[in-house]
Amino acid sequence: MSSTNELAEDPGSPVDDTREQLQTQAEMDSFEKDPHELVANGFRPVWTQGDGYPGPIPDDIAAFINPDEQWNKTLRLVGPMSSLCWLAGLDDFVTAIDSPEITMRDEVLPIPINASIRSMLPHWYDSGKIPGPVYKNYCLPPPDLSVIAFPVRPVQIPGPVTSTVQQHNLRDLFPFCRQQCFPGQIRSVQISEHSQIERVCRDIERDVLPSLGGGNFLFRGLSRRGLVSSMACSLPVISPHHFDQDFGPGIYTTPSIQLALRYAAPQGTLMVFRNTDFRSLKVWELNARDWSVVTRYWTGRTLSNPDQQCPDDWDSADVMSGPTTSPGPRRHEFLVPGDDTQVVATSYPAMFALARSLALIIWLA
Repeated sequence: MSSTNELAEDPGSPVDDTREQLQTQAEMDSFEKDPHELVANGFRPVWTQGDGYPGPIPDDIAAFINPDEQWNKTLRLVGPMSSLCWLAGLDDFVTAIDSPEITMRDEVLPIPINASIRSMLPHWYDSGKIPGPVYKNYCLPPPDLSVIAFPVRPVQIPGPVTSTVQQHNLRDLFPFCRQQCFPGQIRSVQISEHSQIERVCRDIERDVLPSLGGGNFLFRGLSRRGLVSSMACSLPVISPHHFDQDFGPGIYTTPSIQLALRYAAPQGTLMVFRNTDFRSLKVWELNARDWSVVTRYWTGRTLSNPDQQCPDDWDSADVMSGPTTSPGPRRHEFLVPGDDTQVVATSYPAMFALARSLALIIWLA
């Protein structure tokens, strides 16, 4: 299996030319090679939302794809980790997958519609899919100097949580939580995970949400360790590699269960917020121009005179609401509004309002 390291030895290779053009870290993180080049370079093809799969879909990739196309709208890519890493220029990971000295499975993984491959590295690392020594090479600053703080030990589903929705004291589930902002009691449940995400969505809508008695819901998908950290400090996790954060730093939620589940790492969690009270806060619903300016800036796309284009509402908004991003017709050069909405808490009052409205935690088992 070839890699970009081998190709780069040719001084006239297009890989060298491309890398010279990527001047900023943001550009490097959002840049991806053309999936049509995978087979020629010794890698398995991937499924893409735009082109599908070149031939009969293998079972391991088909497990993530549903014949009903509406369920596939939150997916951008599905393919083996080696192919995805090659597309993103993650040569160390390609080498690690091939190496008999490193235990790293070349499993098939999905990439959400508004995420780059590199932006998924924290999720992959957190779920044990990539080795720490290799992952640290792609963290600036390294994890021990960044704002991220995760418990070292694996996080298990708390003993009191069963397959039945039940009320629990928060401290019984999270011994090191800080309860200033969260309710003293919340409901919790574990449900079976399935590669067909629509089945999980239906299970949640049919068997879990009715226990809350209706209302307006926002969902946040994250790993188990990310959940434990969030319960200790209700603040956004800030990382230089989270380039799927279209609106900049903040706590990202969505009314879409399906989209939130895409961001819950395998065996992850779903935070369910009910009737969040933003009435005393400024909620900024981005118009088309503001959406374009904000997403281009925070995803590293070219934006001329950003100091003159910052929208007036940027300073004063507590909550930002608008469409997710989706790749435009020219792959990653342009972004277009996606089908789902994201609601982002960007101020302390908004984050505390979210915390107060936490009604349910779903554990994927």
